[in-house]
Amino acid sequence: MTLDATRTSLGTGRILADGTVLSERYSIIRLLGVGGMGMVYLAHDNQLDLDVALKVLRSGGGANEMQLERFRSELVLARQISHRNVVRIHDIGQSGELWYITMDFVDGESLKHVLDLEGGLDAARATSIAADLADALAEAHHAEIVHRDVKPANVLISNDRAYLTDLASHVRSTPMA
Repeated sequence: MTLDATRTSLGTGRILADGTVLSERYSIIRLLGVGGMGMVYLAHDNQLDLDVALKVLRSGGGANEMQLERFRSELVLARQISHRNVVRIHDIGQSGELWYITMDFVDGESLKHVLDLEGGLDAARATSIAADLADALAEAHHAEIVHRDVKPANVLISNDRAYLTDLASHVRSTPMA
């Protein structure tokens, strides 16, 4: 994933230096991107010896309860969806004042970045991406979860498939009476 943000878009967030270790476990390798809720890093999980994506909650010196609840909600609901086209979230943690979520690292680019670079997709590639997203959303809906923020920035494209990510904005659907 490529860093699309400028220094001004970081707001109250601070960039963690490469090599920073959180919770005596996760070594920051590099910043991958900046989103509305925080910054996403490539990190190495030293206990499991694997690379993960680590999303640090954006805060101005302490996360407020609403942001933390959204983080918790992302973790709890996303763990209910197990699908090859949904980025799996592993855990939530705290290191000092920083709150973070760890998730699968997808070696690829956001669909937004791909579209910005290429301007469009050929029909076969667009169909493949749409099919992957439809499968992911069908699985989420089967679990009675509605994402509510499907957009190119929340889709990751790897060599072999598309992944739906950023489930923080999803909600449990309610059956109609």
